[in-house]
Amino acid sequence: MGARFRGDRGQAFPIYMWMVVSLLFVALAFFAVGQAGAARNNAQGAADAAALAGAQHMRDTAPWDDLADLTWEDWEDILDGRGLKTAGACEAADAFASHNRAAVQECDPALAEVWVRVQNNNGVGESVVPGVSSTRATATATAEIKPRCHLGPKPDDPPDPPDPGDPPGPGDEDPEEDAPLPPFDIECAGETVRFDPLHPGLWKDLARNLFAVQLVD
Repeated sequence: MGARFRGDRGQAFPIYMWMVVSLLFVALAFFAVGQAGAARNNAQGAADAAALAGAQHMRDTAPWDDLADLTWEDWEDILDGRGLKTAGACEAADAFASHNRAAVQECDPALAEVWVRVQNNNGVGESVVPGVSSTRATATATAEIKPRCHLGPKPDDPPDPPDPGDPPGPGDEDPEEDAPLPPFDIECAGETVRFDPLHPGLWKDLARNLFAVQLVD
């Protein structure tokens, strides 16, 4: 009986070892899946942050060197999100992606949106799955610059300049054909912002009232 028991134990040992190795492989495979998931999450976080940074740059950049030169129609375009500058948006997105150990591979700032494709700088890492250790996760994101305001009543147009053949009247000694708009109201979610083109202040401060920046699903 003793010899038979020792023989059974010897036959069971390889099965036991096979089960242990199998369980270890399954555990490592789950770990590899976790690594890949973490890499994707990191890439998505970097993409979201990069898209938001690019859109915020567009929002915070003055649409014109001199806001006093803008017409009423220009302001209508701006408040609809059609007149914002796209220059520098992709650079801002890439700079922010680098803080998250990633880089922007593609970037498309168009009208009031910034779309980016981001890739992690580092690979997934050592894995039991062949050929994936150097694979770098990628992700895409889009951020929208959403208008929050609209123009109030249009101010009265400045008087037409006098005809050159007419004698100058009081106050007509130096007429300005392209006079800037007088101060006007911008309506934002029930609040009124009074804007004076001749004294605009910081565009960034105004823009944060005019537009919200958010990710697009």
